[in-house]
Amino acid sequence: LAGNLQANGRLNQQPLQNLEAGFVLEGRKLTLSQADVQMAGLAASVQGTLTDSGMDVAFTASLANPRLLPVPAGATFASLAAEGSARGPWKSPQVNLAATVKKLSVQGVSLESANLNAALAGWPPQTGTLKLSGTQLKTPAGAFTRLSLNAGGSNGHWQFQAAATSPKEPKFELAGTADLAARPLALSIARLNWHSQALTLKNKAPFQVHLLPGWEISTVTFQVDGGAVTVAGVGRGPEVSGRLEVRNLNAALLAPLGFPATGKLNGHLDLAGSPPNPVINGQLALSSGRIKNIPIQVFTTTLNYQAAQMKVSGSLEAGPQRSRLVWQGSVPVQISFAPAKFALGHDGLNLRL
Repeated sequence: LAGNLQANGRLNQQPLQNLEAGFVLEGRKLTLSQADVQMAGLAASVQGTLTDSGMDVAFTASLANPRLLPVPAGATFASLAAEGSARGPWKSPQVNLAATVKKLSVQGVSLESANLNAALAGWPPQTGTLKLSGTQLKTPAGAFTRLSLNAGGSNGHWQFQAAATSPKEPKFELAGTADLAARPLALSIARLNWHSQALTLKNKAPFQVHLLPGWEISTVTFQVDGGAVTVAGVGRGPEVSGRLEVRNLNAALLAPLGFPATGKLNGHLDLAGSPPNPVINGQLALSSGRIKNIPIQVFTTTLNYQAAQMKVSGSLEAGPQRSRLVWQGSVPVQISFAPAKFALGHDGLNLRL
């Protein structure tokens, strides 16, 4: 059976301006001499053969409508161009892909442009290479001039290295290995570095991250300026749990969260709930510093946060006479980790001093 197909109308709830295809069907083998699709913001072309056992196709596409792709809600881009080929069995094809995207934005992260080149075999990819380069990356943590990612794998075991740099600061580096054949997906992070004017961070030893389903981070300690932060966590669906320990941490690093203090911070926090609505229990101690403009020798408190109320019990020593203040009660406060927020409430204060 041979023929030519032409159609218009709607496809996936989007206007289909034109579809033209020349084909030959021989048993279970379909040969496309050329198939062209035009929609609002999309032009694509495909040619090759399809069978019940595999494929041998080449394609090109130009896209300016993010709604035509399964992208996260709120993701936008100005243009996306791609070309490539796919050959081999359906379950383990060999894919070659080259793509360019302009003005990409996803959940507060934007990228002026990015180029991707990949040669992959298998699904999930078991063998191959992948290179990504980008310019003008902007994130809530900082802005970078260049972004790069290089990865190579064989038999499901991959090595990767990513870096984001700017002429002065900040700078970011990530390197490790990934086992794409394992479920959950297993990552071993050998190196994670961040350097900016406000913060220097690096891991003291390799650590493990497991993904899909959910995520899990093994216990890892980071050197943070002159202090140390140890974290571990698990996420399943919207629920998270974890533990955070700090030792001699510069309290001024918490200023972006609205915590107006300087000095050395020590303590631990146990986390549960969800990132926008966490449940927090723990104990913190601040020494040799200030809270706003009040100099202190020692500040200690227990914390129990849930549903915009922080139950506290602690004491403060301040001034040359080491005057002591003791408190117990609850404070209205809004805490969120995604998005990051720390703000005192206006109603519901109940403290005994």
